[in-house]
Amino acid sequence: TELRRGKMSFGAAYVDRGRSALRPSAEIEDEWNAGLGWQEDRWEAAASYALTSQGDEKDHRFGIGVDFDVTPH
Repeated sequence: TELRRGKMSFGAAYVDRGRSALRPSAEIEDEWNAGLGWQEDRWEAAASYALTSQGDEKDHRFGIGVDFDVTPH
């Protein structure tokens, strides 16, 4: 799902991977993620967070990024 308002965008998703076909004995996996972005004329920035669960294990991931146009389009 993605929402936009002006220069800001917000996205979120849930992914149910079930059991991996590559590993028959694998635990059930799922993931929640969300991100927030901002866009100007010559630059944009974004940040995201994801929580992946596999059985009793949880993996937290954070990301940030910036893009800048060196020359105008």
